[in-house]
Amino acid sequence: MSSKPSIIFVPGAWHSEVHVQPFVGPMEQLEYRVVPVVLESNKRLVLWDENVKVILHAIQAEVEAGHKVCVVGHSVSGISVVLALSKFFETASAEQKQQIVQVLFIACFFDAIRSTSEIDWYDLNFDTGVPNLGEAKLIRPAEEVFYNDMPATEAKPFVAALKMNTAQMPPEDLVERVKIVRAGCKRICYFVCLKDKAIAPKFQRLEAEEAGFEAVEIDQDHCPMVTQPKTLADEFHKVLSTVAS
Repeated sequence: MSSKPSIIFVPGAWHSEVHVQPFVGPMEQLEYRVVPVVLESNKRLVLWDENVKVILHAIQAEVEAGHKVCVVGHSVSGISVVLALSKFFETASAEQKQQIVQVLFIACFFDAIRSTSEIDWYDLNFDTGVPNLGEAKLIRPAEEVFYNDMPATEAKPFVAALKMNTAQMPPEDLVERVKIVRAGCKRICYFVCLKDKAIAPKFQRLEAEEAGFEAVEIDQDHCPMVTQPKTLADEFHKVLSTVAS
């Protein structure tokens, strides 16, 4: 088994492998391997199950290869990460469960109504013909909302790389699924992003507190893997070095 865990990194809505790549180099310098997993809902109109499938497949592949694993949910992907991990913990062997050494959430939300109550940067249209499923569109500049911790000129390629986003309300059993994940993992940390202009830090603190996750405040924006990847890598290493064996 590898000495350091594989990092399964699931970026949030609209984001893809392009937005994880700046983070890969700094993590490799620290001898971690990063495995980006993109939400299917950033590609096409799908239900939660499709996101869960791709995340669960990545987790199982790393575990079966004998690696320790850290699963990372960013923004809305935290919901899909919880759903995937809860399914994993329900069926995995005791040895396989021990290979999930860390779960990290970055600016995630599970109470979608509360966390989006003050949002004015996207529009969600449910008029798709599919119940409780719709397309979300940015209505404010992404460089202001997602990448405010870097010069706007440097953010341009990442703005251009943003994909579509489809959305739906969280499943009714999400709170129970969070409890399953909390019980199944050695340690769960929640990075509260203090410069975040997408999800207010006050809501992020509430999410961590209510879920029973360890809150770690970082002075970064909503997408630190893009804007401050080296600093984020250092924060990851601090957390991971306390659980790696």
